[in-house]
Amino acid sequence: MTTIAVVVILIPAAYSALPLIEDYRIRKNKSKNCLSQNTFTDREDDVNNIIEKLLTQEHVIEITGNGKQCGKTWIAKKIVDYINHPNDYKKNKKSIPYKAAYYIDMKGHNTDYIDNLLENNIINSKTVLIFDHVCELDYILTKQSLYHFQLIYIFEKNCNFNFFKYNISAFQEKNIDDLHEKIRSNYSEIDRITKYEIQTLYELTEGNIGKIHLMLSSQKCVVWIKDIAAGKLTDYELILNKIEMELLIGNYRKADEMLDQLKQENGKSLFANNSFFYKYNLLKADCEHLLNNYSSALSVLSVIEQDLYCKNSKNYELELCKAHYYKHLWMCNEALEILYQIKQHSYAAKVDSFGILLAKYFINDIYVPYSESNSLDKFLDTYYDASNNMQGQESRNALK
Repeated sequence: MTTIAVVVILIPAAYSALPLIEDYRIRKNKSKNCLSQNTFTDREDDVNNIIEKLLTQEHVIEITGNGKQCGKTWIAKKIVDYINHPNDYKKNKKSIPYKAAYYIDMKGHNTDYIDNLLENNIINSKTVLIFDHVCELDYILTKQSLYHFQLIYIFEKNCNFNFFKYNISAFQEKNIDDLHEKIRSNYSEIDRITKYEIQTLYELTEGNIGKIHLMLSSQKCVVWIKDIAAGKLTDYELILNKIEMELLIGNYRKADEMLDQLKQENGKSLFANNSFFYKYNLLKADCEHLLNNYSSALSVLSVIEQDLYCKNSKNYELELCKAHYYKHLWMCNEALEILYQIKQHSYAAKVDSFGILLAKYFINDIYVPYSESNSLDKFLDTYYDASNNMQGQESRNALK
């Protein structure tokens, strides 16, 4: 009787333990021979949708997304894992007919590697080959026509081919907390972040999953996020302030060396943090300008004129700098056109026009690109306009 009672008790306990055992098996298997990171978060629908397309009609699919580091490679590797380890994914309920999948990064492999892979493995219509960082597709298409494998590819740069394009969905802000907890399971020393700090991070990175993952994987970057959210000066801002001080006191070479060192030591953070990237390049451009490298200064500025970065510009500083560097290259009309576009919103733009207009007049260059007045009359008009609107301006602008 006692034995029966024990069995009756143990059977429900055993059944309740099965899900725990299954979860343990899945976690253990996922860490074996898997390409995708255990921090993969959200967008499993994209993985299933791409596989669904392969199953229905498409045998050639291009994975596209909104810019670099948006998660294309992450999803490609997850597809390989779904196919090679179908039992490890509970959400993947559909029966997949494909027997094997291969991920080939064309940055590290050439056509010899592909030939060897095809010749030494069973490759047929039940095999999925995913090529990443593809520059030339024709060779791969030729091989597909011979071996009939399912083809998924990601271009290194945008190219136009008439194949089905799957544009992956955007990474959602609401999933950052889940992602961060997965990262912290690998790096427990990294601090948790609050909801407001998550919002700050999402804004800083424009929702770019590559940058978000990079920032959350570093305690130093997490501290930066916290400082930015709290309105404090970050470590990089303190360093940039020190570099700016060297420029102000005339140590241009030293400032340039400090900028190069800052980039060398913080390269990953620099490219992951849009605000940091903007401020660094704005200061780098000023340094090139003060070293009399005006064309280089304009080249540096052009990098941060993209919408991704230029929204960090304050008080039209980007436009004012560009106009100033154009003036040094004696591209006065280009400089005046920029200043004219912002003069209604920037007192500094009016004041910066003075020297250009007066210099044009003294070398008998009377043409002004946006006006029927000559350069002297335009100088006088701008001067009177600036004088009448001086009241209430910041002391720096009034001093100019």
